[in-house]
Amino acid sequence: MGIEPRAFSEDDLAALTLKTPEQRRYVGRSDAALDIPDKVRGTANFGIDASVDGMVVAVPVAPPVRSGASVKSVDESAAQAVKGYQGHLVLDNPIVGHQGVVLAIADTYWAANQAGQALKIDYDRGPNSGVSLEAIHAENARLIESGEAERIFVQEGDADAALAGAEDTLTATYTTGINIHAPLEPMNALVQIEDGVANIWSGNQFQTLLIGTLGALGFAEDKVAFRQQLLGGGFGRRLDPDAVIMATVAAQELGKPVKLIYSREFDTAMDYTRPSSTMQMTAGLTGGKIAAWHASAASSSASLRQLPAFMAPDLSGDEEKKLDPFAVNGADHWYTIENQKVLLSLDEMAQAAAAALVRHRGEPALAVSGMACP
Repeated sequence: MGIEPRAFSEDDLAALTLKTPEQRRYVGRSDAALDIPDKVRGTANFGIDASVDGMVVAVPVAPPVRSGASVKSVDESAAQAVKGYQGHLVLDNPIVGHQGVVLAIADTYWAANQAGQALKIDYDRGPNSGVSLEAIHAENARLIESGEAERIFVQEGDADAALAGAEDTLTATYTTGINIHAPLEPMNALVQIEDGVANIWSGNQFQTLLIGTLGALGFAEDKVAFRQQLLGGGFGRRLDPDAVIMATVAAQELGKPVKLIYSREFDTAMDYTRPSSTMQMTAGLTGGKIAAWHASAASSSASLRQLPAFMAPDLSGDEEKKLDPFAVNGADHWYTIENQKVLLSLDEMAQAAAAALVRHRGEPALAVSGMACP
């Protein structure tokens, strides 16, 4: 249902009666944050604090390639010497958010982490094993130069003609690396499945995506009980439900509650990073003023990986041409330039190498192999 816009005239505004200071309930008043006392006392419940009777702890082992690797074999002979070790799981399908992941299962986090380090895993490194940050930046630069995948984000006036007629031009190129979120609390989730209901304890920033993704594992919305915990930092990292999905799969396979905790090393290596981007900017100067502005960017897309519905049509008029506004937001600045154009290209190589696919409801469920738990 649409919302009827309402316009206020000067007379309407003048007729409004504002509250006096003594009538205000919140403005000008100092209220204590309700969560501070528990956090100071150490009694606040973060995701990593959750526990239930009978749970085991799972710690994932990071594959050598961010995306596209698969597990060929696992030798757990050394891990079996770790007290409390119960076995391992191999997660074979990208619905989990990461590929080529082995979970070490144990009584405690310490035992699971030690056992995970002791596992001898043979990998097929897959198609992305040779991709580097330098290669991604080189591909970004090639896309900007060729224009073969460009989409129009901003178009005002005739930037090309104004640049051609400018008295002088200045060009600069900027790049970003792969920046991680690094929250203080590593990613974690506790999942207990009872009577067909997935009971989940975790800190999450996007419950709608989480519950929708669980549909691919066979849980309808009314079969998910999500208990939001405090976040020990997120910064957007906890928009992705990968820890919850892995814990859910493990709980399904083991038939017992599973508390999954990323090690700091796994959290760093397997974070969903900010895309490595390249931006080439050219300003056309005439009479000491910017008469034209042309910016071309290239990067992978977080929206295409996570929620394709966020992809927006570009300004070409071709409905098939989509771009990720989040990858180039800010290039539509508030400065007045008569002639300007901003372009964005999707780096498919970076997309495949740095952004594992998250599947959604109705798509194939996760395959699990290598179960060695008693």
